[in-house]
Formats: sequence, C-alpha cells, structure tokens
Amino acid sequence: MHTSSILMAAAIYASTVTGLATPQLSKRFSVPGASSEDGFTIPKGVQPGVYEVFIDDAGVAHHTRLEDADEHRVNQVSANDDASSLERRQEGTGLRFITCGDSREMNRGYTDDAVRDLVNQCGNGRKVQSGHHIYSVRGNVAAFYCNYVTIANSTPPFGVYGTTQTCYGDRVWKIIVSDISGKCGSFKPGWSEDTYAKQKNSVGYHEVGSDKNFCGEGHL
Repeated sequence: MHTSSILMAAAIYASTVTGLATPQLSKRFSVPGASSEDGFTIPKGVQPGVYEVFIDDAGVAHHTRLEDADEHRVNQVSANDDASSLERRQEGTGLRFITCGDSREMNRGYTDDAVRDLVNQCGNGRKVQSGHHIYSVRGNVAAFYCNYVTIANSTPPFGVYGTTQTCYGDRVWKIIVSDISGKCGSFKPGWSEDTYAKQKNSVGYHEVGSDKNFCGEGHL
C-alpha cells in the first residue's frame, strides 16, 4: 500500500473514532456556530437518516444519528385514526403559523423520502426533550421537528427542567402535506410554528447547507 493511502486510511479512522466534524463518516458529529436564537446548520453530504440535535452552552450543535424506525407508517393519515385523537395532535398546541421559504421547488425524491423518514421516526409518538430537535435528511433536503421549549423560556410548572413534547407521525404528515404545501406550494420549503402559552414546536422542511439554519427561535 502506498504511503499516501496509509495516511488517508488513518485519517478516516481517526475522524470516525473521535466523532469530529466529519458528518460523512460518523454517526455523531458536532458543528460550531449554533445558538437557540439562530438554530443550527446541517452540512451537505450528511449520511441519510434521522438525527437528534442538542445545542450546548458553547454554541456547538451535537448531532446524533438515531436508529431506524422499527415499523413504517402509512404514507398518509389513515382513515382508521381516531378522529378526536388526531385533532388533538394537530390542533391541540394552540395557534399555528406557516412561513414559506424561497419559491424554488426542492428535489421531489429527496423531499418525499425525508418526510416519510421523519413521519416513520415519530410514529405513534416520539418524546423529544426540551431544547432538542430531530431531523431526517435525504440528499440536500431535511425535514424537521423542533422543540423550542427550554429552561430559559418556559414557565412553571415547566420552568425548572423545561418540558418534553411529543412528535406524532400523522401530525407531521398533515402539517407538511396539507398546511405547508397548501400555502407554499408542493415541494417548496416552509415550516410551521405551533404555540401554546410559552410552549413552541415547529415542523417543516428545506434544503441543507452552511447558509440554511434549522430550529432557531428567530427562524421566522
């Protein structure tokens, strides 16, 4: 083996083991320059999958790839879903605002896959800790669920630890396919903001890259 090949192999191994900012090679990676106000970025070339993100006090976003969902959800809201339960999941968080990104259509295949991955991961209810976010990425498109509630902006009885919120797959599907697509256009970027008291969460999708921020309090 040539010396250059040995050095390259060693570099790849070291990056994978240490989990440095090499998202193409590791299931865990960190990206600096994040904040609760501005959110975080997803580098291009990230391995396809669903990730959980937490931003620490130093402004570093820590991304951890989650295990694939055990069972695939249906590709649309099922007619067998309990109507009252579904309504609670969709509308029970109070006011909903929809914001559109630019008007460029995203890659349809990547978008479909990213949305379905997020829907499958949330399934019948996935708990998302206070100040944590999850996203699914395919190609250059990511679909996301943000839990904006943190210790700093929550009120009693949640003011001590913040509050965990629940991501439901059918709710994610309805918001993206009906609410966002209905306002912004099919396969065009956009996101929701649901608020109730001081609780806030967001669902949406847009392209990834160093200039594309996700889950920031100032995302609007």
